[in-house]
Amino acid sequence: MRKKFFLLLLGAVISFAALRFHEFQFERQSGRIFDVMEFELPGSAEQLTALIQLWQDPPARTFVLQQLYIDFFFMVFLFPAIACLCFWGAELVEKLYLQGNFTRNAVTRLLHLIGYAQFAALLFDISENIRLIQFIQNGAAADIFLFETLVRLKFVLAISGILVGLSTVLISTFFLAKRKKRMHSLL
Repeated sequence: MRKKFFLLLLGAVISFAALRFHEFQFERQSGRIFDVMEFELPGSAEQLTALIQLWQDPPARTFVLQQLYIDFFFMVFLFPAIACLCFWGAELVEKLYLQGNFTRNAVTRLLHLIGYAQFAALLFDISENIRLIQFIQNGAAADIFLFETLVRLKFVLAISGILVGLSTVLISTFFLAKRKKRMHSLL
């Protein structure tokens, strides 16, 4: 799982770099500042519509749509990477604890649950981008309650996966290394 995590992480880093490079080029050429969070959590349909209207001139509109298309590549790497991080953490916990241990069972189940939840976060992000593309193409936003709810859930799931997965990998690796060192000192 470790190798899969690092390969997916590399894909996420490369696609994120493409997003940032594209953004940097646009900002340098146009003098405009782009903040994707304004589109993701605008606060109301009226505010999102005003933002869409602000970005309706052809070069700006094209840029925003291109950012959303590039974001599809980013999310396809990011959420599976977070899932692999959680699954890797579960593997390390299984090595750390004895079979049938309550802590082992509870922690590995939690890590698997959070790992699989990343695929829901991926679906939320895909639906978010599709909806944003529709809003931009229509020139206005409709009801955004479900839209913003999915955005918030996506962030909660992703951040939970990163925090729980990374802390489990780091802590488990530390204790496994400590155990290995102790075993070598006994020989």
